[in-house]
This record gives sequence, structure tokens and C-alpha cells, in this order.
Amino acid sequence: MQIAPENPIALVATQLDSLQLKILTLALQKVPDPDCGYHVELEVLHDKYFPKTDLSERLMLKALENLFYQKLIRQRLGKTTYTHILTHYELVPFTRLVIGIEPEVAQLLLSYFKQSTKSEIEE
Repeated sequence: MQIAPENPIALVATQLDSLQLKILTLALQKVPDPDCGYHVELEVLHDKYFPKTDLSERLMLKALENLFYQKLIRQRLGKTTYTHILTHYELVPFTRLVIGIEPEVAQLLLSYFKQSTKSEIEE
């Protein structure tokens, strides 16, 4: 499935620490297939604790779980596991994880990260 960069709905930069992985970029963009809602592309920066050769699918998914479960779902949706909001995911080894999420959750993510970024700037 192709991401449609000509129709971005947001590009919000933030930093989150999850299992020593830093999520640098969260971009939500419309995708051609309406059943998939939106794409979220997470790019990770590898620090000294997790060099490229050690980055595994398990760690990527754990970081994703922490991001959605701790930062979004438990606070906003009350769901018990992040898998309820994913439509698909594609792991690009060592560099990024592309997932599909439901539109309702995409809007919550937008709201959450805009508020988080604003709070960090004000501090």
C-alpha cells in the first residue's frame, strides 16, 4: 500500500523514550484505502544501548506498544491492548515501522501529540 504524501493531515515531531528507543517522527497521512484509515510512520534513532544490529521486531513492537498503550489508549480510550487499533503494520528492518490505524485513533494521536509538543515548548 502506498502512502499518499500529497495529502498529509499532520506532521508532528516529538521525542519519547521507550526501551531506550527514541521515537523521533510521527507522521499521519491519508492512504488510498479508506478501510485502513491512516498510516503512521515511526522513525527510530538508535542510541548506544541499542545499536542497529540489535534492533529487532520484538523491540520495535514493544516500543509501539508503550507508545500507544501508555501514552494514548489507557488515557483516552480505555482499551486494554494496542492491537485493537491497528489495521496492519510493516517493519522496515532497523529503520522504521509503518502501521495502519483507525481514523478515530488518528485524530486522538493528533490531539495528543499537538498538546504534548505545545506543553514541551511552554516549559
